Amino acid sequence: MAPALHMEHRCRIDPDRSERRDRHAASPKTEGHRPWTYDDVEKVRDRWSIEHPRRLAFERVYWTEAGRADVVRMNRGMISAQGTLDYARQKTGAGGCVPWSCALPPFADRETHAHLMACLEAQRPDFMLIETRTGKPRSAKAFGQWLAETARLAGVAEGRTAHGLRKLRAMDLAERGVSPPRPDVVVRVALADGGAARHRVGEPPEVDHGNGT
Repeated sequence: MAPALHMEHRCRIDPDRSERRDRHAASPKTEGHRPWTYDDVEKVRDRWSIEHPRRLAFERVYWTEAGRADVVRMNRGMISAQGTLDYARQKTGAGGCVPWSCALPPFADRETHAHLMACLEAQRPDFMLIETRTGKPRSAKAFGQWLAETARLAGVAEGRTAHGLRKLRAMDLAERGVSPPRPDVVVRVALADGGAARHRVGEPPEVDHGNGT
């Protein structure tokens, strides 16, 4: 797991973040799930402390950009010796690789990573599955409903979904120079020859152009 973060490093502010937030104060017109805004993200963080399971679930989706079916399956066993979170997408089988405890690539959202690590340190250092109050793992559908409720209770506009949060991350990555964005992981790993070819963590990834989302 990542080393403990000192409090002063948990919420480092990206100097370009305010400019990006201004550009996305209003969601652009788009089909399907409406993207979140940076103001929506701040509302959730203001409402839910790092000790709350809802906050951890939110930060995990926002950092990994993974789909609901993948987020609910994530566990410590997926963290590689290199400090990346490696998983196969439930929907397509394509591989994903997300920086976790390794050195972050230059285009990474360090503020969000710090928030996620602070949540894990505060409540789930063992990085277990996202569970219900009775200790059972949440289903993908139930998780989506729970996250939407998390947003509503924080005063976020109706209609904000896990997929819409992933859209915001994809937009953010595009602004950071990772283009074209692919909505599922912070660092995309192109699986070639049965997984033999991976780009190095820390470099903008090559992106496949399949139809999976």
